[in-house]
Amino acid sequence: MGEGKEGSDQRGRRPHRRASRRLHDHHRQWQGGLPPRRRADRPVSGRQRRGHPRCPLSLSRARWRRGMTRYLVHPVDTLFFRDGRPFEQEDEGMADVRSLFPPWPSVVAGAFRAALARAMGWNGRGSWADDPSMKQVLGDGPDDMGELRFGPPALLCRGRDGVFRRLYAVPRHVLLEDGAPFLLDPADAEPLRTDLGDVALPKAREGVKEVEESRLGPSGLTRVLAGEAPAGDQLIEENKLFAHEYRVGLQRDPRTRTAVPGMLYAASHIRLGAATGPADRKTGKVARMHRTLLGLEVESVPAEMQPESHGPLGGFQRPAAFEPCENDWQEAKEPPEPPEDGRYIVYIASPARFADLDWNRPGGSIPGLPGTIRFACTGRPVMIGGWDGRPKPHRGPRALEPYVPTGSVFFLEGADGDELAVRWKDRGQRALGERTNLGFGRFLLGYWPRKEC
Repeated sequence: MGEGKEGSDQRGRRPHRRASRRLHDHHRQWQGGLPPRRRADRPVSGRQRRGHPRCPLSLSRARWRRGMTRYLVHPVDTLFFRDGRPFEQEDEGMADVRSLFPPWPSVVAGAFRAALARAMGWNGRGSWADDPSMKQVLGDGPDDMGELRFGPPALLCRGRDGVFRRLYAVPRHVLLEDGAPFLLDPADAEPLRTDLGDVALPKAREGVKEVEESRLGPSGLTRVLAGEAPAGDQLIEENKLFAHEYRVGLQRDPRTRTAVPGMLYAASHIRLGAATGPADRKTGKVARMHRTLLGLEVESVPAEMQPESHGPLGGFQRPAAFEPCENDWQEAKEPPEPPEDGRYIVYIASPARFADLDWNRPGGSIPGLPGTIRFACTGRPVMIGGWDGRPKPHRGPRALEPYVPTGSVFFLEGADGDELAVRWKDRGQRALGERTNLGFGRFLLGYWPRKEC
């Protein structure tokens, strides 16, 4: 057998152009010290075996990348997430509970840890902290996350181009006037005497309404952070993203065939949007809905570990799966440079809890941020508790604690230019308050509204 031509195999055949390009890219990444695209624990084809030897496991992509990993949460059916209101059988009437969505960060983080523990050999009973290796990775209890660090659950919408875009709570200083969004400007506020002293409160014009049951995409929130009002078509109604499905449960007396007192309830489940939504009861029309999912960012997940394929998430043990997401989803962008006048806004992207109460008054401050508070749009605090799943004596519900709701906006002024510039550039530390390792206290920085808004 004669030698083959340059660029061909031993039989003299030239490899396929697409395969040759893939092998060249594979070889370039390996020689350059980067992980190859193909996982090393999978079998390679004959052409790859002849062209390049198998890469060692230590250079595999999964083991090489131990930073932030993104997951998509795929529910099997509906989801249900409760708040802190009572939902007990002692109610004489029908208890009605509406599901929260998106869920609190602690709920999704707890479900992910349990799924990862089952994949590591936990049988679902007792405490995984009895195994030192599992305790090191997963931690112990509702606050100790071990090596894991979580981001808040992100509501994602997939467009026609197949790209996921994160949807945010509408900032509370975005209002509607005749259906058009505009920004509330605290610069026009006048001092008024209140129980907190002389407070500058902006005047709301007649016919102004709050934005309810809507979400804002990355481009819309980017405009708000730049001091501009979002466009009307950038507000996405929640009924196009997910639907509430009411389900009634009861217990009947076999003798009287009537409902047992206190055993009648109704729960509103969440069904994420697909191509079409449920039909309207009156008109029978089927509503068009966006394709929506939940996203989760987890840091320091061991490369050789992946969560169990399916596991319970939220109330009623609704099954869901955590699937690794190779592609990034689009997010809102902060302005590249800090303001020169020292006035900026803080947008709360996930519920935040501050130990110091200096943040809830004009003239106060937010721990970790320069400047003083001039004005704030916060809404009512949300009460977040949870469940401690460790064995007794720890097992049981946790006390409810107040959190600053998502979408709240703080207006700060008088910030030192150098200190603000350092904080503005430090984009890797966008968390404030307590329990930030679970995804609480995420925030974004932006400009005060412009006059033309």
